[in-house]
Amino acid sequence: MLIETKSSAENNTGLHANSFGMEASAAAFKIISSSLYERKEEAVIRELSANALDAHIEAGNTNIPVVIQLPSTMNPSLTIRDVGIGMSLDTVRDVLTSYFKSTKSSDNGQVGGFGLGFKSPFAISESYTVKTVHKGLLTELVISLDNGQPKYLELAANAPTDLPDGTTVTVPVNRQDARDTLVQVASKLFAYWDTPPTIVGTTCTPVVKTPFFSTPHYTVPGRNWSYGRDSLESTFSEVLVGPFTYSTPSNLLRRVVSKLQDEHLADVKLFQNEVLNNSKSS
Repeated sequence: MLIETKSSAENNTGLHANSFGMEASAAAFKIISSSLYERKEEAVIRELSANALDAHIEAGNTNIPVVIQLPSTMNPSLTIRDVGIGMSLDTVRDVLTSYFKSTKSSDNGQVGGFGLGFKSPFAISESYTVKTVHKGLLTELVISLDNGQPKYLELAANAPTDLPDGTTVTVPVNRQDARDTLVQVASKLFAYWDTPPTIVGTTCTPVVKTPFFSTPHYTVPGRNWSYGRDSLESTFSEVLVGPFTYSTPSNLLRRVVSKLQDEHLADVKLFQNEVLNNSKSS
């Protein structure tokens, strides 16, 4: 997705502004790989499946479902497999293994863009594997934490293969409660995908495709996102970004509508009349 980085603040003092730095410490990596996520299991399956979906979009394979294998007692690993174009060795070394670096930050047709999704497995596991095939060449990594620092080993680098292009990420899930949570999340997370993923590996409620605008009673459409809630009394609203929803406090409603007035006046006018004036107590 397009990431807005411009700031309206300007330095008019005539003084030189010094830059901040970042220490690549174990504590810093923990914050951006694990502490960042409140619902860790949900974040991992969402981030990895979003990457897989983006890969299908890039390859023109949006009618082919992403395959998600949920962990079970016999096979306690989460595996997400796509049939995208895969990643070259250069992309793996330059982008995949770098935080905040992404090939999608200038493309609003894809879900990702922050350069964090492929690192999200650290939220529930200290290691995971990535196997990717690009133009008949296989690259395979084992990614793990070494004293809190992310490191990776290359098991294969540009090895010729007959495997089809695409990427597979496998995350060990050792805790039973984490496995149970992943199963629960998977039954609800993909309701707004045009082509729901194929989910295998354990008993899971089938994904039911549901149009977002048929669910909340009140919605505000934006560019590549929608904001809605099911009643005026709701404490939380849902924000649909790409194919995923995010629970958001409803007291943000007035600020969102106000910010959109100039850009989407026609879209928000009815919403404002029916909802905004009646939501002051929310």
